Amino acid sequence: MSRKYAEVQVAIWDQEDFVGLDEDAQRLYFVLLTRIDLSLAGVISWNPGRIAQLAHNSTAASITRAAKKLEMARFVVIDTDTDECLIRTQVRHDGVLSRGPKLAGGVLTAWRAIYSRKLKSIVASEVHKADGISESVLMVLAPMLEWASDTPCDTPSGEVAGHPSSCNQQPATSTPSSTHADEEFEKFWKLYPRRVGKGQAAKAYTAARKKTSAASIAVAIIEQVPKLTAVSDPKFIPMPATWLNGERWLDETPAAQYEPNSWMRSERKIPASWLEGEPVL
Repeated sequence: MSRKYAEVQVAIWDQEDFVGLDEDAQRLYFVLLTRIDLSLAGVISWNPGRIAQLAHNSTAASITRAAKKLEMARFVVIDTDTDECLIRTQVRHDGVLSRGPKLAGGVLTAWRAIYSRKLKSIVASEVHKADGISESVLMVLAPMLEWASDTPCDTPSGEVAGHPSSCNQQPATSTPSSTHADEEFEKFWKLYPRRVGKGQAAKAYTAARKKTSAASIAVAIIEQVPKLTAVSDPKFIPMPATWLNGERWLDETPAAQYEPNSWMRSERKIPASWLEGEPVL
């Protein structure tokens, strides 16, 4: 879905670094922020000549000069090797990380589409520094954070273009430890809409994790909840082990919308918040 608006915090005018920029640099910042092709990860294709077409007196050279000022003030990072520009704190300040796991999945997809390893590292670092991220969102973004912690630094100092990277964070293993695996399974257990056969489900989950990530499983369940619960009786929802053994996370989510049945909202079944796209782990 195309962007319809850009979110700008009015507190930006309280930042001495921003107020200290000249008018050309400030204007370029808002131009980049309001571009329709700015991704959920805060990255946009870098083409000074094309941006210059947005004002009759702009040139590629003037845009490049303004961009260097933004880089010096650490508002953007540009990788000329991949022709990509990152608004450094966009992913942290745009509010996308607080709007639920589905939008977080969009952030992960946008992050994976970044060509520059340098920019990918910085985005992951910004996500790591973000406050108030729910467990369900962190579970979706786990591949990003794991990649960042396992990726060697591009510079000896452990920083990229003057920005703290995630290279110095404690590494996270791709194969979960026993304790971590138990915690992962418990999150899956709370997320899945039918909680029966826990022992078999735990074994099936361990096997499934050898084939895919925890995030892929979580996102698939969130997307499939309407379909899974569109039945007359909860006994028709697949057993958790059956769902996992059948690799149902690979199923395509149908475009059709399902109306929730009354039993779904009972206290013993699925919390209403789950049906509204905000599963609580």
